[in-house]
Amino acid sequence: MLCYTLNMVCRKFFGGGNDMQDKPCFVYITADRQEDVDKIEEALLNEKLAACVSVIQGVKSSYWWNGTIEKAEEKLMMISTKEALVPEITERVKELHSYEVPEVACVEIKNGNSNYIKWIMENTK
Repeated sequence: MLCYTLNMVCRKFFGGGNDMQDKPCFVYITADRQEDVDKIEEALLNEKLAACVSVIQGVKSSYWWNGTIEKAEEKLMMISTKEALVPEITERVKELHSYEVPEVACVEIKNGNSNYIKWIMENTK
């Protein structure tokens, strides 16, 4: 949601068309339970919110939670998608994830293999 909001603010003040749906991005989501990963992966792919879900095992996270520093071994999901779908992805993750505050962060793909970018656009709604 932050990515979407910042994008819209920048467009308002610095110009630009309303072509957000044409921008590919990666969405990063972490989870400590394989069950959460499986549910999120299946939902995002079946609903055409993701062209691809890559899962990286063994990510070590340290973070503040309820006033203390916590440590966890997590899985990192890297979602290939469109920026326009980030709000919907965020809501689905919040519905499916066991975390009270799941990490959902968007990074725009500025450059890359044009065939890969085209593939993302063709394989998401």
